[in-house]
Amino acid sequence: MKQINCLSVLKLIVLVMLRISNGLAAESRNEIEEVIITALYIDENAQTIAPHSVVNASNLLRKGGNLGENLNGLLGVHADTFGSGSSRPVIRGQGSPRVKVLSDSSSLIDASDISPDHAVTVDPLLSSSVEVLRGPATLLYGGGAIGGVVNVLDNKIAQTLPEHAVSGGVSLRGNTVADEKALATQLDWRLGQLVLHAENSWRDVQAYQVPALERGGTARGSIPGTFSTSRNSALGFSWVSDHSYLGVAFSKRDDDYGLPGHNHEYEACILAGRVLKCDVDHADHDDEQLDEEHNQFAGEDIPVVDLSSARWDLRAGIEHPLAGIHGIRLRASSTDYHHAEIDAGLVGTNFVSDGYEWRLEADHDELWGWHGIIGFHLASKVSDIVGEEAFMPRVKNRTRSLFAVEHRELTEHWHLELGARHERTKYTIHNTEIPLGNYSAILNSLSSALIWSNEGGYSVAFTVAGSQRAAQPQELYANGIHLATNTFELGAFFNENALEVESGINSELTFRKQRGKVSYGLNLFNNVIDNYIYAQTLDKFENFRLINYAQQSVRFRGAEYEISYLTEAGWNFTFYGDLVRGDFFDGSALPRISPQRLGLRVLGYLGQAVLSADLINVRSQKRLADYETVSPGYVLLNASVFWELEENSQFFISGTNLLDDEVWMHTSFLAAVVPQPGRNISVGLRLNF
Repeated sequence: MKQINCLSVLKLIVLVMLRISNGLAAESRNEIEEVIITALYIDENAQTIAPHSVVNASNLLRKGGNLGENLNGLLGVHADTFGSGSSRPVIRGQGSPRVKVLSDSSSLIDASDISPDHAVTVDPLLSSSVEVLRGPATLLYGGGAIGGVVNVLDNKIAQTLPEHAVSGGVSLRGNTVADEKALATQLDWRLGQLVLHAENSWRDVQAYQVPALERGGTARGSIPGTFSTSRNSALGFSWVSDHSYLGVAFSKRDDDYGLPGHNHEYEACILAGRVLKCDVDHADHDDEQLDEEHNQFAGEDIPVVDLSSARWDLRAGIEHPLAGIHGIRLRASSTDYHHAEIDAGLVGTNFVSDGYEWRLEADHDELWGWHGIIGFHLASKVSDIVGEEAFMPRVKNRTRSLFAVEHRELTEHWHLELGARHERTKYTIHNTEIPLGNYSAILNSLSSALIWSNEGGYSVAFTVAGSQRAAQPQELYANGIHLATNTFELGAFFNENALEVESGINSELTFRKQRGKVSYGLNLFNNVIDNYIYAQTLDKFENFRLINYAQQSVRFRGAEYEISYLTEAGWNFTFYGDLVRGDFFDGSALPRISPQRLGLRVLGYLGQAVLSADLINVRSQKRLADYETVSPGYVLLNASVFWELEENSQFFISGTNLLDDEVWMHTSFLAAVVPQPGRNISVGLRLNF
């Protein structure tokens, strides 16, 4: 019945929009866009590059939230949410660490790859755009990025001279579901060939509201622990000429956010062989008291993460420095990251992540019919956990790699791409009384793509990539309780396992049509991975799980599709969807796999106003791993209207989950514990000068 009502509401919205737009001339959208995907560092026609999505600054402001929330809804992209403080992207069923998040093609050196409750240290409010790459193109950033690459671009270091001597912008946003208040400012000051950039953002979010929950039997109210406050600032200097730039920037980030779903009673759990033994006595409590005490929405003291990160970035580029070299690009960064998990006013555990990275790339001119990039990458990172939940030793991770991606135009319509990467990884263990072994791996990855396209906007691409991934430190050395995720984690070195290198073969077939009133895209992918490392649940007590990092061969397969129709009146109707299945070879399901999703989008223009509406049906996830529970399906109705003002400024009003449906994210570690926000209205303004 709810779905019928959703369709009726959407039909009414569409009819109103069409009546308003009567007589509006259709805008031409038949030109194929020429784009530069910064993460690829090569100018490519949009119909020939790898499957990708680009989210601009205006859309980032309208959608709001942190990185995972911003990208959730793109084809193939879901989110691993953890309240309002942390949310990581999940691409084609793969999450961190198999999804690499970059800051202008440089790695983030934070703790987000250790646990989903750790924030990804990029700020969408200060980002100029976000690129999402899927498929073999991710090889440029390591075989470990098998799920995808998310490249967050910013303006900290100018690469071109601003048009005006002084320019900048102010962004404001607020919402009703969490009483959000957000402000961001940016300023560029040009002095000859020198450019000074300063930016600052502040975002404060209260505990968000959820609808009355049938699943949890809970009335409408807020979820304790879903609050967050974030403060970001950066100062950058750069020297810019017609054909080169060199700049440096310092960034500072401070966050405070809650950890929902935390339960101290699980501290009494110990490991007895391969099962949990939890000495939790409920005998003195009646059923009503027990329900209240174990209700995940109870208002007891909530643990808080106090995060601080300081980062230096060096970026440089030069065109035609030598004969045969089209350009050279340098990226270097150094980060000092720390966060403390505070419980009842006391610091329980400290997480530290310090390191640096160098990345040098050269784009060479055509040689024997080939053009492309070659590069070198060096990274070093030290991770340490100290305190009550120190479930890992101090680990130093050092990585060195060489890579190349080459392109060749075979004929007018046929395009060939080949890529290779050689990588060496080594972990050195410190400060532990248990004699753990160091770890090293040599990784080799290859990719190829054959693409056909014509002047009519049609293209077909077939890609194959073989990639290798080393085990992560957590998968090797974890041994202890992590209450934020309600888990006891057992790494391979503590379970008499020797984790082998993952080896995967990823194949993909892509069809596109990008001209005319009807356009479409279809991506079909199949990824077979030997020695796939995953968190196997061995035992469960209430919401507390014992997980063991184990290996099996798996297969990920799925599709992403969209078809759009442009009317004479200038309205665009798009039907889209994605699905992925992650299975072991015996047919059983992997944990936390994204559910199937279908959507209908309506987009239209009225003068400088843009109106849009999305009706999204997320299916119930019934393919379950051991100890998982069914995540019910839900329907989202989202709508927005925004006005383009002078100087690329804009004002918007948007609504999400307008039907106030009950939403549980199967991709989240808190899938059965914490629901997602209910009905929300957001208002925002961006003023540029």
